[in-house]
Amino acid sequence: MKQILSRFETGGMVLLYLLDTETENVGFTIFPLALEREFTLEGNWRVESLIQLKRIGDNYPIGFSNGHTMRNSGTCGRMKYAGQTAAEQDGLFTVATCLESAELRGKHVVSFRPGDVSVIVHTEIENTGKKEERLEMLSSFSLCSLFGFSEEARTGDFLLHRLRSKWSEEGRLETRNFLELQLEPSWQVYGAQSIRYGQVGSMPVRKFFPWFMVEDVKNGCIIGGNLAVPSSWQMEIFSEDNRPAVSG
Repeated sequence: MKQILSRFETGGMVLLYLLDTETENVGFTIFPLALEREFTLEGNWRVESLIQLKRIGDNYPIGFSNGHTMRNSGTCGRMKYAGQTAAEQDGLFTVATCLESAELRGKHVVSFRPGDVSVIVHTEIENTGKKEERLEMLSSFSLCSLFGFSEEARTGDFLLHRLRSKWSEEGRLETRNFLELQLEPSWQVYGAQSIRYGQVGSMPVRKFFPWFMVEDVKNGCIIGGNLAVPSSWQMEIFSEDNRPAVSG
């Protein structure tokens, strides 16, 4: 069963933490405060972990996803909710959510100053086991249940905005509908769809900026993010059920 674990507000936004009481997975999503009454827990979608990671040797997720996503790995499924703290110091508000498995401890940290119209998110992983672990992927942030204002899938309502780049031609806006990108769920709601983009090396804006905006044209709102990174990075738009997710 899905339930709301906690909520926080800043700058006209709601920061919502979601808990699946059966799997003990914790998810995180953001949406405008003005649309909070429209948000629903009903519908065919699942809570996806706010810490996305994959260890070498992990099982891949279901849905013919081998080779095109590392989200929802076997390790993600084993990371269970272990507590949450919220504190304010010198005007900075910090929410830390902890997940644990037998060998790893993860901390997802969101920080903002009251009234901020954006938040800073980072993730920490600690090896608590007795052997070396190697990670292939670790998210800095992950949002699930994007624009959860209906029980039904609304893929056609969503646009993905990206900034393309090359030498001396930085910042060309590309906008595409989720349907064009084949991000709609299958008729069985089975089969993971993923759009990944990024770059390898020390040129942060080679081919793409480390940036995205996802727009809900029906409700007139946008959720966006960017990575502060001078090295290799990846953004991912992911769809397996009636609500897409995004991570970076």
